[in-house]
Amino acid sequence: MRIKALNGLALVTTPLILAGCWYYGSQVPSGPSAAGSQRTTQPAAKHNVWSLEKPMPTAVLCSAAAAIGTKVYVVGGIESSETITGINQIYDTATNKWSKGSSMPTARWCAGAAVVKGILYVIGGNTSLSGASNAVEAYDPTHNSWSEKAPLPIANAPVAVEVGGLIYAIGGFSSGSGRLANVYRYNPATNVWTTRQPLKVGRSNPGAGTIGKQIFVADGITNSGVTTETEIYTPKTNRWKTMQPDLTARTAGCSGVVAGKLYLAGGELGGGSAPDTNVLDVYDLKTNKWASEATMPQATVAPGYATVGDLVYCFGGASSGNPNGATFYNKVQVYQP
Repeated sequence: MRIKALNGLALVTTPLILAGCWYYGSQVPSGPSAAGSQRTTQPAAKHNVWSLEKPMPTAVLCSAAAAIGTKVYVVGGIESSETITGINQIYDTATNKWSKGSSMPTARWCAGAAVVKGILYVIGGNTSLSGASNAVEAYDPTHNSWSEKAPLPIANAPVAVEVGGLIYAIGGFSSGSGRLANVYRYNPATNVWTTRQPLKVGRSNPGAGTIGKQIFVADGITNSGVTTETEIYTPKTNRWKTMQPDLTARTAGCSGVVAGKLYLAGGELGGGSAPDTNVLDVYDLKTNKWASEATMPQATVAPGYATVGDLVYCFGGASSGNPNGATFYNKVQVYQP
């Protein structure tokens, strides 16, 4: 959307691109009547609102996604034909346009993704409908190329977050062990994995994010069902602490951190073919409390997600975590806190 103030004067406008929208700022009147009347005009930001951006070229369930600059790399997933893919769909939030990068060598879904120094790392995931992988592959967007890295210590489908240049692979699912509490730390500089303190509650597909130098994990599905359990991890002490539980028990939602708050939207209210949800809950570390905010336009399960600036992006997903018979979505839903 282009917004331009008109006040009867000729205006010289300088466009500013902000997370996919065009704003016209630094608007300076020109002409004889403009002397001494310089002003800056920007539209008031709307908060606690959702919007829809350009749809994904290919709808996928349980993709891995992460942002590098203004671009979000939505990698892998499973398609409506139940084909597991290594597709690399690139969304530019500054232009609201899609492009494609070279495909990930190991096709998989429900992998973890994190970025260190401009390199995207895709960790673990499922290479079949039930079989997990320990593959770790890194994508260099400058050269549009992939490289193989040290594998996960176990085959797993974890979530992944970055803190201080290190990547943490947390929880997940293994067909032999069910929902996992395992936590592993990867150092890209040395290409080495180390074992860290496990979660208090083993789970797969939780929401996750970093606030400051701490990692938050909320919800997900355990071996006994969906959970509202919220945990915080401090890398310096290698300790997990239980925090206030979420308001909504769910798994495979869309999560992101903005201004020190963890946002968790959508997901599935159980396992397999349980109902999906469009509920958005937000956790405030300062108060250790959850609150509900505006619901998503489209309920969705297992979308890819990333945060760019102060916007949380949710990519695709489906009506169920079970791809058999699910309705797949190519919507790009964006939340402005």
